[in-house]
Parts: sequence; structure tokens; C-alpha cells
Amino acid sequence: MFALVVTLSLLAGGSAAPAGATSVLRCPSMTVPVGVTKTIPISYADIIVSGVTCNYAEKVFLIDTSKAGSAPPSGWRIKVASAGGSTIEDTCTRGAQSIRFRLVRKS
Repeated sequence: MFALVVTLSLLAGGSAAPAGATSVLRCPSMTVPVGVTKTIPISYADIIVSGVTCNYAEKVFLIDTSKAGSAPPSGWRIKVASAGGSTIEDTCTRGAQSIRFRLVRKS
């Protein structure tokens, strides 16, 4: 299951972020439904963005990423790492823009 979660975290999609959205924001936690992932729902406990809006991270970047192929969105770099314990952290960067998704692994 861990490999599946990491695979889903790396999937691609996205569009240009809105100009002028530069402050660091903590977005609400969210669940990507099985209808999007086609496998299992993925719940993110923590989403923090800088240079993009919460709406972009939640409704565009993450949803498109879950539906698309295996490459990151154009211009984005995605690093997947353990954040200790059972937490997986995806850090997505493009220039000064960043999106961090934290997923608590369920057994």
C-alpha cells in the first residue's frame, strides 16, 4: 500500500499558478476520492503552499496529478520523503512556488 501511495503522489498534471500569490498558507486537509485516483482514496493531513493558492493546490495540482501519468507537471520538481514515523511528505517546487502534502500512512 505504501508503494501505491507514493506512486499516486508522483502522478502528473497542473497548470500555471496565479500571479501575486506569494504568502505561505496552510490549506485544509483533504481526501482525494477513489473516483479520481481509481484505486483507493488518499487523505492528506496537512497541505502548505507558498506562491500558489490553496484552491490551486487542492482543486488543480493534486486532482490533475492523481488522474494523469507518472511525470511531474511541467516545470515542477517533486520530492517524496518520509517525515518520520508513518508520515509521507511530498514537496513540490517550481521556482519560488512550493506545495507540501503530508500523508499519514494508514496500515
